[in-house]
Amino acid sequence: QVTIYEVAEHAGVSISTVSRVLRRSVPVAEETRDRVLRSVAELKYVPTGAASSLATKRQPALGLVLPHLVGEYYSELLIGFELAAADLGYTVTITLANPRSNATEAVSMMAERVEGLAFMARSAATDDLVASLAGPRAVVTVARRELPGVPAIFTSNRTSARNLVRHLIDTGRRRILF
Repeated sequence: QVTIYEVAEHAGVSISTVSRVLRRSVPVAEETRDRVLRSVAELKYVPTGAASSLATKRQPALGLVLPHLVGEYYSELLIGFELAAADLGYTVTITLANPRSNATEAVSMMAERVEGLAFMARSAATDDLVASLAGPRAVVTVARRELPGVPAIFTSNRTSARNLVRHLIDTGRRRILF
């Protein structure tokens, strides 16, 4: 596999210049940019995510903290989260935080490797842990109790619940438990 060092040598520039061109982080002279891009194409260079992460000390990943992966709800949620993250150029890292795991350790380790975290309802991650991670990185809670300083997303299922109960009543059910 071709390395960034080989691209830099082929283009007659430093590896920093190659990195700047590929990340579009700062303006680079058009002639230099074209030379680097030609070298990338000729050598068929593909940057590795691991190398980029080491260089930038960032991983283009978002963390999703779930209590488990059982049932359609969490699988559909995971698919939606993954699709939205991919549209933004991120991968998704998942951690299961449930009573059988050491949620604090698992979430803390993941938080060191991602740029943002979403905490789902009922995960075993404590409110204190969630709040402590908000600030150093982007954190949001979904269908979870509101915490000061942490953005929260809620959904309303009143219409669905109303329709469900109406259906049960219409079909003769009288003792309904939720």
